[in-house]
Amino acid sequence: NGARNCNADYLLLEINERTIAKGYAKDVPFYIRALTNIVPLHNTFEYSKEEYVKIKESFFENIKDEDECTCIYGEVEKEYLDVLMSANNKPKKIATSRYIASVKGLKEEDVNYLLYQNENAIFDSLDGLSFNVKTKDSDYNINTKLIMPHNALNINMALSIIDTLDELSLEGKELLKGLLLFIIADNSSLV
Repeated sequence: NGARNCNADYLLLEINERTIAKGYAKDVPFYIRALTNIVPLHNTFEYSKEEYVKIKESFFENIKDEDECTCIYGEVEKEYLDVLMSANNKPKKIATSRYIASVKGLKEEDVNYLLYQNENAIFDSLDGLSFNVKTKDSDYNINTKLIMPHNALNINMALSIIDTLDELSLEGKELLKGLLLFIIADNSSLV
């Protein structure tokens, strides 16, 4: 109710499996639905592996026709990705790494945001991460003080969301893009 009380135009939400399972996000119209990963063993305390996967997949099913929504998928097993890619009639994008794409059997040309290691830099060190993200139109060189390789995947997902916001005709989207950049840009550079 806080967002309603403040007359918020947009919300940037992280939706977990419990929120989806309880139906809390069911009637929220999303412009972008992004899935960083599906890890079936993530929450075995509450759900079986099969239940967890079905819950995550359900977030991308039955999206209302009137909702202008783009779906972005990250690190997802090929079998789940195939289900997700056919779950709705909305535009879809894939944001993952060159390594994960090869392991999952994806063609690089099918990946909209392809994270890869810059040959002239060390990918992961105590000084941070250095990598590139290739899109259809650009090749971003990213250097950040963040450590741990999973953060490169998170930055890639945030970049795909920022890029997708550019495709939407939304008032105030620059503020949303700025918020995402602020979240990922602590001592980072995006070239």
